[in-house]
Amino acid sequence: MTKEERAIALTLLISFLYGLGFLIQSGVFILPMPLFPLFSLVAGGYICISNFQVSQVSAGLFISALFFKFLLSTFFLMFVLREQSYISFLKSAVPEVLKLLYYALIILGCLKLLLNALTKRRLIYAITFLVIFSLAFQLKAQYLIGIGFVFVFVLTKIEKDELQVFGLIPFLLAVFEFSEWVFTGFVR
Repeated sequence: MTKEERAIALTLLISFLYGLGFLIQSGVFILPMPLFPLFSLVAGGYICISNFQVSQVSAGLFISALFFKFLLSTFFLMFVLREQSYISFLKSAVPEVLKLLYYALIILGCLKLLLNALTKRRLIYAITFLVIFSLAFQLKAQYLIGIGFVFVFVLTKIEKDELQVFGLIPFLLAVFEFSEWVFTGFVR
């Protein structure tokens, strides 16, 4: 297991142990979903910084996307804004612009990984990924975003190119997307 894989495993383990600790204390398994953007920024940032020389473009795209996602998180906003400012911030266009930047950067980062493959199928991979993400936005289906991230992760593992390490970031985001979907969709 590489150090990047260990960072992802440790991040997921921390989330699971938090839920397990909450289960032992109160009888309910709850994951720390408000902390997911922070966890993904720390783990993804570690991957991007330690592999910056492998691909500066991929590292820049992913770390920027994760930073914008963290800026949008309730966890961060509650620290820097008062309640009234937080409410007016959410009513403004700024969160939507930041969300748009996040999705644009994460899609560009994933496309960079898919198009870097040495096979002739790389264009098919990229188009399939874009179709999955388009359907996710059209249907407002969070699980399709997770499927898109898993698609990128699996293909980076299959193709085994030098950017394979950056495929761990979509894997982490996929696990967090599926977790949020399961807990917000089924546990109501």
